Amino acid sequence: MRDRVIPANHGAWIVLITGLGLGTLFGGDPSTGTLALSLTAVAVFCAAERLLTAASTQGGHPRALRSGLVAASIGTVTGMWTLAEVGVVKLAWVLPCALLLAMAERRLSQRKASRPVYELVGMSALVLALPAASLASGCPIGWPLAALSLAFLIHVVHAVLRTHAHLKPKRLVIARVGGLIGIGLVVLLAALDGLPWIVALAVIFGLVEPWVPSWSPMPAKRIGRRETVLILALPLAWLLAVAL
Repeated sequence: MRDRVIPANHGAWIVLITGLGLGTLFGGDPSTGTLALSLTAVAVFCAAERLLTAASTQGGHPRALRSGLVAASIGTVTGMWTLAEVGVVKLAWVLPCALLLAMAERRLSQRKASRPVYELVGMSALVLALPAASLASGCPIGWPLAALSLAFLIHVVHAVLRTHAHLKPKRLVIARVGGLIGIGLVVLLAALDGLPWIVALAVIFGLVEPWVPSWSPMPAKRIGRRETVLILALPLAWLLAVAL
C-alpha cells in the first residue's frame, strides 16, 4: 500500500469540507480561530483514518501508523492553537464527542459485517465540523445552530443509507424508513423556526430519493457524483436563503 497521509475517501472529504464551509458561513465572522479549527479538523480526520487502517490491518501497517502519528502530531499543535484562539469553554464538548465516536469506530472497524454502521459513525463524527466551525466564527450557542447541525446530520446519515441501498438493494427499506423519519424531523425543525424552509427542502430532496418510482440500483461512481450534488445542495440552499 502507498504511504499516504491524505485519505482517499472522497465522500468523507465532501462532508468535512461542507461542514467547515457551511459552519463558517453560519458563524458569519471567520477569524484565525476558524483557520486553526479547520486545520485541526483536517489533521484529525487524516490521523483517525490512518490509525484505524493500522489498527484494523492484520499484522499491523507500519506506514499507516507512521502517517497517522504525523497527522496526529500536527492536529495536536493546531488543536492547542484553536483552543487559544476560540476558547476552551466554547469547544469543550468536541473532545468527548470525538473520543466516543473514535472508540466506536475502532470497535466497528474490526468487524466486516459492521461496515455500514462503521461508515455511519464516521460520517457522524465529521458532522461535528459544522457546529465547531460556527462557534469558532462567532456564532453563539443556541437553537438555530443546533437545528442546522441536526439537519446536516440527518442529511449525511441518509446519504450513507442511500448509498448502501444502491450497493445492496435489500437495504432499500432501511433507506426508505430512514427517509420518512428524516422528513418528519426536518419539517419539525423548519416549523419551529430552526431552519429556513428552502434549506429544509434541500435536505428533503435527498430524503425522498429512495421513494422515487423509477428508483433502481446505480454503479458506485454514479452514486458518488449524485451524492456530492445532494450534499452540496444544503450550503447552496443556505446561501440562497441568506440572499433572499
